[in-house]
Amino acid sequence: MTDPSEPLQRDELVDKPGIVGARWWQDGLAGADPMARRTALKVLFGATVGVAAVGGLVALLARKSSGSTASYGSVDDYDTSQTRAALTMQREYGWNFGAAGEPLVWDGDTSMPFSRPALATLAQDLSPSSSTYRPFFVPTLLESVTAQRKTIPPADPGTFVPVQDVLMPIFTTAMGVAFRNGRALASLFDRTKMPDAPQQVALVIDLPGPESIAFAAGAAGMFDPVMLMDNWPHPRGVVRSHLALAAAAYFQPLFAKARATRKKSPPMFILDRGRLASYTDDSTHFDNRFVAKMPGYARLKDQQLAHVLYVAPTSRDTLEMDDLNDDFVAMVAYGVDVSMVAADSFGPDPAAGSTAPVPSVPTHDAGAQLDAGAQVTTSPIPNPDTPLHYYGRKVATHAWFWTDYRAMGIYSQIASAREPDFPRPASGYGPSARKSPFSNGLGGPQRTTPSEFGTIPVVIAVGTGLVVGAAMSRSGSWTRASGWGGS
Repeated sequence: MTDPSEPLQRDELVDKPGIVGARWWQDGLAGADPMARRTALKVLFGATVGVAAVGGLVALLARKSSGSTASYGSVDDYDTSQTRAALTMQREYGWNFGAAGEPLVWDGDTSMPFSRPALATLAQDLSPSSSTYRPFFVPTLLESVTAQRKTIPPADPGTFVPVQDVLMPIFTTAMGVAFRNGRALASLFDRTKMPDAPQQVALVIDLPGPESIAFAAGAAGMFDPVMLMDNWPHPRGVVRSHLALAAAAYFQPLFAKARATRKKSPPMFILDRGRLASYTDDSTHFDNRFVAKMPGYARLKDQQLAHVLYVAPTSRDTLEMDDLNDDFVAMVAYGVDVSMVAADSFGPDPAAGSTAPVPSVPTHDAGAQLDAGAQVTTSPIPNPDTPLHYYGRKVATHAWFWTDYRAMGIYSQIASAREPDFPRPASGYGPSARKSPFSNGLGGPQRTTPSEFGTIPVVIAVGTGLVVGAAMSRSGSWTRASGWGGS
């Protein structure tokens, strides 16, 4: 037993929180009366509980007084080094995860009556008519309209507003042009006017989101829409997919009517050209990018689709997007003809006026006539008197399409068309393998995607492993040692 006359000595120092490092305390307990030691431990335990309770009460009061719903401690309480798939986070925590209080910004205007409850059927109205193409349909973007969040992230407000409550239909000048271009292209495949028009053709419409929707609306009488937009909108989205949704809402009545009346038609795959957009600052942007999910070449052949016509924005666009390269190269190797047409190859004939008739075009079936898209009074376009569009931007060049795209097989019947007076490099296009972050340079189904593509940084609570919020929502304040209180 230690001599009580000797001074107490500290012979070991442990400088760590939560560890009692004074051995004299341990030694003292070892030599004390057992009953007294038990009483001392009870007192110590009671004091510890009391301190913890007071601390918790103070923290609770502080939280309530500041109006916060969450409070976090020091930087050691979080892990900000992890990323998650953006779409997965949105489906779990809401479409506006990390920016719940921020509005969407709309471009364009609308003058048409709008029924917000009708948005509940948007995914149905824009789905393929034919059951043959439904396995190819990617409804992701359309499904975001009515989606509810499953879990409330601690860093976001408790209230949630679904996309359906904030979505507004839009119409822009560019959408009007794209719509008339789509009708002009579709008129070339109208077998009631052109009996030889091939039906084994699939369109791939790859324009900016709202224009892709508008082009597809214009072609909806002849082609079955198959959406391939595999993301959700977000207030800070790299891809402004809410504008594609707004265009879909604008043309929803037209798509619904075409779906109800359309007979068996070839498919048109609809993409948003902004899906691979580059960006660098993930503290201010939300990476909702996606890659195209085209059906494989074997499945196209199974549907007797012998031709793929890729619609690019301009004649300066002479290559397909990188995420389509492997698919297109494989299609060609498998015997599918892949060609490209520029949307700006279509346009009004300045000399024809807005109501000029399209001349008859001789075919082996005498009397057949091409129609460059007569005005449809049921169209939601505000001004139905805008000019008709033609391939080559003239009435007389419209049928030259079949000379430029002779692989489709009816060029020999077109005798009277004139060649357009501007270059059309896309008409001589053919896909060739190239290596990129989204293609392997070999062709085939082995797609490549950058590891961080379509992901966002998140904040993880170290103690539980649960997602606290989106790291970009606080622009770095998650890493401040002083902690943060969510709102």
